[in-house]
Amino acid sequence: MGKPQGDGSNQSALKRMRASLQTAGVLAGSQPRKGSKKYQKRLAKLARENPEQLVRNAKERHEKLDAISTLYNPFDIKTNKPLKVKAVGRKVKGVRGAPTLSKQVGLENRKKTLLVEWQNRHRSGGLIDRRFGENNPHLTPEEKMMERFARERE
Repeated sequence: MGKPQGDGSNQSALKRMRASLQTAGVLAGSQPRKGSKKYQKRLAKLARENPEQLVRNAKERHEKLDAISTLYNPFDIKTNKPLKVKAVGRKVKGVRGAPTLSKQVGLENRKKTLLVEWQNRHRSGGLIDRRFGENNPHLTPEEKMMERFARERE
């Protein structure tokens, strides 16, 4: 497995994740203990005064956690075996892959193409209206009839 190479430091993944949690303000150490009376009183007061704020804070915290967890998921990154012989100035393609991202892109592409075909699988035929002016919304019914009559006379 490979480490996410964001800052290039020699810290472990756990330390980098903990630092990003602290900067986001999500880490439990930056908040009071949930079992303390002080925290419970403050939470009850906040719930009485502004319950929407409490829900919004929980949603924001959940969104921040989701964003951080996607950065540090080791299963999102696949590191391939390095080359035996390294050459100076040689660019190596495909050293790191993102299988989950490519899988997601493939699913979206299949939904765009194959889903439409699958939904229309039992449909056949259909009428195509080739009458003059039928597909033109700017013509009045009288103009359509006049043009059809003129073409019929030709």
